[in-house]
Amino acid sequence: MAGEAISSALLIIAAVICAGVLIIAIYPAIFTMAGTFGSATHAADQNIRTDFTIVLANYNNGLVTVYMKNVGTAQIPLANVENSADVFISDAEGTTGSNRLSYGSTDTTSATLTQGSWVVYPCPLNQACIPLNQVTGNPPWIPGETLEVIAFINPALITPGDNLNFQFILPSGVSRSTVITT
Repeated sequence: MAGEAISSALLIIAAVICAGVLIIAIYPAIFTMAGTFGSATHAADQNIRTDFTIVLANYNNGLVTVYMKNVGTAQIPLANVENSADVFISDAEGTTGSNRLSYGSTDTTSATLTQGSWVVYPCPLNQACIPLNQVTGNPPWIPGETLEVIAFINPALITPGDNLNFQFILPSGVSRSTVITT
């Protein structure tokens, strides 16, 4: 009788120790997975809420002007747009290749753009578009607001009547493209 009580007590102690070791070994892995799933969910939520559309695009002697409207529900920091967005322009036939344009700078105007570069001007709601160097702080691209993107490409490579493919890719990977007739 006493032997059975001691055996039962030892088995209970061993089970408690095993449960403790199991919890100590598994808890950090569960905690890490929860953080990973949380950050993945947040990133997916941001991508779903980020959306924009190209409203108007035109070409005039090397200058490509594109107006884009934020139609998503997320605010996009303009610093992200100017520092991380990708702009590609190529002809529809692919003879001039795909050209990734580089960002000018906040004080670049459409008159001082160099070949193969682009700038962005925010157009606050019900206001004219303004250069970024005249914007105070770091305002976001809010839903409903329009951005004016101006790019300069070599007009010697373009034949009148050619179609240009313009593609704008946000840092989150959301992209839109349009065809512009020269």
